[in-house]
Amino acid sequence: MVREVLARRLRGRASRGLRDLRGSGADSAAVYAYDNAIVHGLLQTWDYARALLRAVRRDDTPAMIDKLVELRMARQQLLTRAAPLTLWAILDEAVLHRRVGGRQVMCAQLEHLATVGTAPNVTIQVLPYSRGAHPGMAGPFSVIELGSGDPNILYVDSPTGNIYVERPAQVRHHEDVFNHLRAEALPADESAELITATRARELPDRDSPADRGTPGP
Repeated sequence: MVREVLARRLRGRASRGLRDLRGSGADSAAVYAYDNAIVHGLLQTWDYARALLRAVRRDDTPAMIDKLVELRMARQQLLTRAAPLTLWAILDEAVLHRRVGGRQVMCAQLEHLATVGTAPNVTIQVLPYSRGAHPGMAGPFSVIELGSGDPNILYVDSPTGNIYVERPAQVRHHEDVFNHLRAEALPADESAELITATRARELPDRDSPADRGTPGP
């Protein structure tokens, strides 16, 4: 019971903070994210997001999936508002090679990464395979900086729901991990070159059944 109450309180504070981000909040509001399997939600294309959600939310109806995609696309307006959110995203190289939605969808997603990565408030780094083992292998996470004087929040996505953590020690630990990954990842310009090269690499003319993902309605 105590854990449930604390969880509700934290979700409420996090939700208020995220609403602040959607408003005209301070320019310093930022998200520092590491992803090891999928493109970060703020960087996904519609088709990529839809294919991904259909794969992981198998019990949802197409209408429910489309609604979730709409919400995800709406959140991306944080990056283009008058006082845009700062996004620093580190992607494991595996993210570039996992064909979510098939060849065409993935190619469009990589093109989108190359384009959005040129925005002054967006930094995209790729952590290459050659770096070997690293602390990010424990799983993806985001550190949310509200820019309102509130302490930073750690956000972790899990199969059973979103987890928000505000314990200072855990937040600082993940901030340290992010800084380590940032130092190990390719610089933004080299990351952009790798993304473009991956997109341009010769691919099969036809998708395999596995590449095509979940059939459409």
